[in-house]
Amino acid sequence: MWDMFSSMNAHEISSQININIGKHLQSMFGTKSGNAMAMATSLVVQRLAGVSGALAVAAGAYGAHGFKNKDPEDYSRVAGTLLVLGTGAFCGSLYHQALTEDPVLRKLAPYGGMFLIAGWLAIAI
Repeated sequence: MWDMFSSMNAHEISSQININIGKHLQSMFGTKSGNAMAMATSLVVQRLAGVSGALAVAAGAYGAHGFKNKDPEDYSRVAGTLLVLGTGAFCGSLYHQALTEDPVLRKLAPYGGMFLIAGWLAIAI
């Protein structure tokens, strides 16, 4: 398979890969063109990026202004809350999918992972 790429330049390789992806999407989704699926995927990624950015700004603002009291107990409480939320969203959504074979809640797993990371960072502070 890789032999066909050895005689191509970068533009030809990119075109060939795009054609193969389009054929794959067409066979998976039965569409005449992969463009509709690519646009839908792009919209999902754009929305996910917007939500992630908003959460990051909110977490930064809370971290900068929400901790007026330097009591370590406050950090422990926040860290514990984040870890519990992260475990529930990450593990809970995956357990739900494994037990019920329903992938609806699977989209919560990345958010749970972000909560877990934030919880561990709160412990480090």
